Amino acid sequence: FGLSASFSNDNSKIIVAYNTGNPLIWSRYNGQIIDILSDNKHPIRFAKYSYDDKKILTNSPFGYSKLWDTESGDTLLTILKEDKYGRDRNTAPQLSPNGKFILSSNLNEIFLLDVTNGEYVNGMVEAIGTRFTSLEFSADGNKIAAIHANYAVKVWDFNNFGKFEPKDMWDKDPYAIELKGHKAMVNSAKFS
Repeated sequence: FGLSASFSNDNSKIIVAYNTGNPLIWSRYNGQIIDILSDNKHPIRFAKYSYDDKKILTNSPFGYSKLWDTESGDTLLTILKEDKYGRDRNTAPQLSPNGKFILSSNLNEIFLLDVTNGEYVNGMVEAIGTRFTSLEFSADGNKIAAIHANYAVKVWDFNNFGKFEPKDMWDKDPYAIELKGHKAMVNSAKFS
């Protein structure tokens, strides 16, 4: 069964992520399958087109993501569950509007990855005593939002993301704007 569906930005195609592992690309016009991304062995939690429809980002609940080329169907980048330091780095990934970065997190860190080599860009942002539930880029790619399980949303300018290095858990990130006061857990946020 399908776990998520996403339209291409030109609205001509729909990609559906399945628990069987191979996302299918459907034509919106005739309901026919156009393509299958067939390099997956595990269920896919979501699949999403890049803003220019040239790439697709998929994510598995088993801890890896893949970036695909929509023309060839080839895998451009695989983000494994753990980095070389043993940190889990693959929860709720988002592709930047320009297609150059993937914003991802584990339970308590957010980071940017360069899509050309999968390496970290800038530092990481830690959430001490809580976890991140969702991440979002603004449409122009200049802002990053992270949603905390502690009823808060943090927003950074892209160029300042990851610059702050806290010395202890009480240090406040001077580069982040915190949106507080929610009465219940925040699950997601969108830029207007």
